[in-house]
Order: sequence, then structure tokens, then C-alpha cells
Amino acid sequence: MTTSDHLVVAIDPTTGTAVLDGELTFTTVGELDRALRPRLAVDPRLVLDVSRVGFCDSAGLSGLLGARRRAQLVGGGVTLLGTSPALARVLRLTGVESLFSYRTAGEAPTAGRGEPA
Repeated sequence: MTTSDHLVVAIDPTTGTAVLDGELTFTTVGELDRALRPRLAVDPRLVLDVSRVGFCDSAGLSGLLGARRRAQLVGGGVTLLGTSPALARVLRLTGVESLFSYRTAGEAPTAGRGEPA
């Protein structure tokens, strides 16, 4: 953990996409949870723009999995938008890659919209 640990989660009012900017770590995962829980009440099909996530530790991965689990419980899912090679590697190495849907930055805003994996 460093003093640079930070995460800003902004919900795009047009698309409902949660834009994550910073690091997904033990010290920031609570911010992710606080931002996504109310969003699930509006739409259980979460789209998380993770293109600005610079680092993800095991707690950050747990936060993503928790969001997916909560979305799945209410009939939704999680789509990750703009997954970096580093984050994709973490997901692949931990065996959870198949639990998420994926979309690239150039795809339409509703493509892969939180579809259950």
C-alpha cells in the first residue's frame, strides 16, 4: 500500500457506465463498492470502464468479483470496458476471466451491457 492509492468512480449519466480512475486496492475497494451498490438498484447490468485502472491487487480483484456476484443475484452481470493487458492477465491467471463480459472502447455503449457471463 502506498500513499498514492486512490480511486475515483464516476457514473456517466448518459450511458450509466461506471468509470474507474486510479488503483483497485485494499484501501480503495470500498469506494468501488459505495459507488456500485446504488447503481445496481437502477440497473443490474453493470458496465465498468476499467481503462484508467493502473493497478489491481487481490482486494481489488475481490471487489470486482463482489460487484459481479451482487449483479448476478439481481439478474445482471458485469461488463469490463477497456481492460488493460495487465488487468486482463490478472483475471486470466486467477481463473476468473470467464466470469465477466468484455467490450473495447470503440464498441457501442450498449454492446455487452453487463451480460451474465
